[in-house]
Amino acid sequence: MKISQLPPEIKEKAIAYREKFNPTSTTDYLHSAFPWEKPDTEEGFDYWNEWYNKPYDLKHQLQQLSTQYPNDLEFGAQVRKLISEL
Repeated sequence: MKISQLPPEIKEKAIAYREKFNPTSTTDYLHSAFPWEKPDTEEGFDYWNEWYNKPYDLKHQLQQLSTQYPNDLEFGAQVRKLISEL
């Protein structure tokens, strides 16, 4: 997950932590923007790890497909393809 893909309120937190722990960094990749395990991150490792794994979550993938393929037939074909890859 990229920081730029996060919801606004989560994105703000991630950018603030990146600036705090890694002030010279401009990376958009959440996994390398700041150390999640630091006690200074109020949310902790599990919270950031959940956001990092969001794009790989099946529900998220289906929501993305639904947006990309508003036509029911196209959406169905993409869902079948996704299922076959599991």
